[in-house]
Amino acid sequence: PTSRKNATLILPLVVGSVATRNVPPTSGGTASDAHATHRWTLYVRSPTGRDLSAIVSRVVFTLHPSFPNPVREVRGRPGWGSERAPP
Repeated sequence: PTSRKNATLILPLVVGSVATRNVPPTSGGTASDAHATHRWTLYVRSPTGRDLSAIVSRVVFTLHPSFPNPVREVRGRPGWGSERAPP
């Protein structure tokens, strides 16, 4: 691949979240996990299912400041672009 300085790439992305209810609430983890009513997954993907690993090397999620470590960085390959949000 050719590297180009000052190039602009316009790429449609789908950014979202999925929540599933924990029944019963998560047990065994940290004290806050024991009270978690839902499991949240955050994601970034291509709307066409295209592999973005050659273009996207990391994703940074900024959660509400009330969450511990509200800025989360995820690096990796396809399937890596999701992050379990804390309870």
